[in-house]
Amino acid sequence: MLILGGTAAQGLIAPKSTILAMRGKWRELAIENRTISALPTLSPRYLLKTPGHKRFAFNDLLLLKEKMNGAQGSL
Repeated sequence: MLILGGTAAQGLIAPKSTILAMRGKWRELAIENRTISALPTLSPRYLLKTPGHKRFAFNDLLLLKEKMNGAQGSL
């Protein structure tokens, strides 16, 4: 799961943490009877306002790609 933005990440992971502190690290979320891998990243709106942080989001998307490529063998 890709979590876009601070509000969503705070609601799902850590209510008092900032998105810049949470982004770029895989988390395990327990939802009902399943555990789901989740990666918080910056929201598109934030990136429009702060284009210098696009490199952070790009690195996060590379992490997502790596995880998805590794999961293809288990599908």
